[in-house]
Amino acid sequence: MSVNKHVGDYRLIEHFEKNGKVKVSTEYIGDDYYYTCPETERKRAADSCVLADLLIWPLWIAAMVLPSGAMKTMPVSLMYVCIAVPLFLLTRITWLLRIGKEPLERREAERIQNGYAPESLLIALLSAASFLIEGIRLIAGRAEKKPGEIIFLICAAAIQALSVYLFRKRHCYVLATRDKATLDTKRGEGTR
Repeated sequence: MSVNKHVGDYRLIEHFEKNGKVKVSTEYIGDDYYYTCPETERKRAADSCVLADLLIWPLWIAAMVLPSGAMKTMPVSLMYVCIAVPLFLLTRITWLLRIGKEPLERREAERIQNGYAPESLLIALLSAASFLIEGIRLIAGRAEKKPGEIIFLICAAAIQALSVYLFRKRHCYVLATRDKATLDTKRGEGTR
């Protein structure tokens, strides 16, 4: 049995239709969340984060599809394939950042706050581990120096660089309720 921890943020409203049926809808009554970062900086960061996220996908696919010994090595391929899960979750969050409108509901705010930084950091760590293992294999002579190996290393390094970029942009997506967001912006804490 699952429990919705946000159930207290909604109120049920009953409407009576003309034909006598009762229609039930929900209304959000919880706290509203706002970004502490100025809107122009946040929109620029959201555009660049969506672009970086969209660049990671073809790099990830290219490294998996192109023939290389890296994807035939269990530790490298396992870590590299595992990038798909945090990458998918990060893609959902970056699109939410791009198209989401303020005020945000608690559910959306928690998804951004609890997901953005860990997902981008996990992608960076997994791609770095894949890069290091494959680099060690190449240096040790256990892998042939073919173009596919070099392309895999370039893709892994690019994915790591883009995910570190995404991780560094996390300060643009700090959320708070209206009173806290206003105070942080006035103090200059929202413009890091």
